[in-house]
Amino acid sequence: APERVNAGDRFRGRTMRIIVATGPGGGYDVNARLVAGHIARHLPGQPTVIVENMPGAGGLIAFNHVALEARPDGLTIALVGENAATAQFIGDPGVRYDVRTLPVIGAPSRDDGNVCFVARHSALTLDGWRSAVRPLRLASSNRGSGMQVRGVLISTALGLPARPIHGYQGSAQGRLALESGEVDAMCLSFEAYRTLGFEATTTAIVQTRGRAGAPLAGVPLAEELVATDEGRMLLNTLRELSTLNRFYVAPPGTPDDVLAVLRNAFDETMRDQDMLRAAAEARQSVDATPAAAVEEQIGRVFGQSTEVRTRVSALLLGESRD
Repeated sequence: APERVNAGDRFRGRTMRIIVATGPGGGYDVNARLVAGHIARHLPGQPTVIVENMPGAGGLIAFNHVALEARPDGLTIALVGENAATAQFIGDPGVRYDVRTLPVIGAPSRDDGNVCFVARHSALTLDGWRSAVRPLRLASSNRGSGMQVRGVLISTALGLPARPIHGYQGSAQGRLALESGEVDAMCLSFEAYRTLGFEATTTAIVQTRGRAGAPLAGVPLAEELVATDEGRMLLNTLRELSTLNRFYVAPPGTPDDVLAVLRNAFDETMRDQDMLRAAAEARQSVDATPAAAVEEQIGRVFGQSTEVRTRVSALLLGESRD
């Protein structure tokens, strides 16, 4: 374990990394850069804070790095999301970490639901999707990624033909694929959809209800369309996973006193008026969730029955390869 030193000495004159498991320009990257621009003021010693993008394997490269390679000295933290929990939940063979052992720092926002959408120039509707003669191509990063999970669980729950196309390193690349016609549709959290301006360039065709209700007026709700018990189970599982949309973690073994400093700095950053103004300009919602609540939700996800985990794993790991 790292030697115990004065917190100010630990950070003063040092560089802190915020690792992001996606490429530049996506919702996670935007949030990490927002936090990076303000958290130093609330850390003793006011270190330099940088964002390091570490995309690949649906986030597993970054998650495994944080769990196995990053030093637990307070100078490396990571912004992760439900894909970290989902990959472990479904038994992805690339997982070399246990998300339950990653010390949680806090979450910047809460679940606001999910939305599937098409390019504005597309004439596709929900009825058209339901009756499509071929599966719609859905932008995805990898098995277990947020884009795949949302697309597969929503489409399966509603009986919509769909096939994930993997390899897009985040929502920014997915947007380009959607606009160019490489894929037909894309599913994101409402937070990412709103923050990244997809509302202006795409048409939402179905959504799931979030913590605050239905965010998109007039867009059909999956919960009102689902007709089977399995479909309701899949939407409920998606909601549990989506609640872990974004949260910050430290490497396992981070000393309790260091973790306390990081949590306090994060909480102060979430109340920082300069940060809140910058968040509003970046269209980032701030409705912070403390570490204890995030850890409780992780427990809820892994408390799902064996039957549920088996079915969801079969869907997300067993869909045909591209």
